[in-house]
Amino acid sequence: MEPGIKRGDVLFASNSWLYPIKVGDVIMFRTKARKNPIVHRVVKSRQNGEYVYLTKGDKNDFDDSHRIYEPGQRWLEKEDVLARVFWSVLAHPSIHPFSSGTTRDTVERFLQIHKAHVDWLGELPRTLEHPM
Repeated sequence: MEPGIKRGDVLFASNSWLYPIKVGDVIMFRTKARKNPIVHRVVKSRQNGEYVYLTKGDKNDFDDSHRIYEPGQRWLEKEDVLARVFWSVLAHPSIHPFSSGTTRDTVERFLQIHKAHVDWLGELPRTLEHPM
């Protein structure tokens, strides 16, 4: 997803289906062929009873049906989608996922560094319910 989201950036995502996924949204998904989740942008969607999605990495020349999805698979289905990314934060070198320490240590350091942002994020649901 570079240049917008780089490997190692911290992503905030939600698996809530309160708001439908639309073209332009960045989602996290998994296919049967790949163990690790993938984060790409939705470039097309359509409704086939349920919504289905076509994704593409921002720097990629082709959509994900050419190399990422299962052979013959053209669309992601709802069960393939893990979450919608709603915010990303540039990873600080001291808390890069490949740095020493456990994942929990890394997250705790990140939260300490970005506490103001996390506090603000905690207010977000309330703001959405009662806009000013």
